[in-house]
Amino acid sequence: MVRETDVSLNLRRWCPNFPASNKVDSIVLFCFPFAGGGASAFSNWAASFAYNITICPIQYPGRENRWSEPGFDRLSALVDGLADDFADCWPSRFAFLGHSFGAVVAYELARTLTQRRHPTPLRLFLSGARSPHLPHKEQVHKLSDQEFLTKLRQYNGVPAELLDHHDFMAVVLPIIKHDFQLFEEHCFQDGNPLEIPISVFGGLQDANVPIADLLGWSALTNKTFRTRFLKGHHFFLFDSLPSIATYVKEDLDACSLNDRG
Repeated sequence: MVRETDVSLNLRRWCPNFPASNKVDSIVLFCFPFAGGGASAFSNWAASFAYNITICPIQYPGRENRWSEPGFDRLSALVDGLADDFADCWPSRFAFLGHSFGAVVAYELARTLTQRRHPTPLRLFLSGARSPHLPHKEQVHKLSDQEFLTKLRQYNGVPAELLDHHDFMAVVLPIIKHDFQLFEEHCFQDGNPLEIPISVFGGLQDANVPIADLLGWSALTNKTFRTRFLKGHHFFLFDSLPSIATYVKEDLDACSLNDRG
């Protein structure tokens, strides 16, 4: 059990509602946002999940309550920052859920924790992201701002009125582009598959992440691998919350029964 005195200021920046203590049978689900997203993307999730699953969104620097903090120049540095600040404060039972860019952050953090012999998540829930060991098909972050905006429209995640709001996009576009850059310039390092089960979610109408790219995650675990495909485009996860909550509970229950899947 984590004591309040153990929760550092640095850790609170990453996870403002980090549980200082939790019930013995509870599982903390750390949620990693998409490119340009913040912890608020998961603000309404808690009510949809089982009583013993605590939703704990991760806040990247450079947005929302961390607006004044500079971002990292490499995805690996972002992951190391998370691992360093959490140190030995991980709950007794926890899992990771990441969407799009957040899926890669969650996976690489699990790898780093494994390499450091720190506590590791019971399961990874990875959504709307190609497996990082597959070659990149394009460098979206190198597009001009206008071309980049056109690409964003294809993801069907940002309302058109915001994409057309010049002042708003002048502020948030650099943040989104920077996250794309971290992902697209990330150099995947070959290594042993994780001893952690992986559940993957995909959108049936998501033209940006085809099914084959989602199935690629199966090569990165020696444990149970499960896929589910739901109706929707790239941000299907947030339109299918009741189903996602059910699937997460099912797979976490399976971990409890079968020793990590």
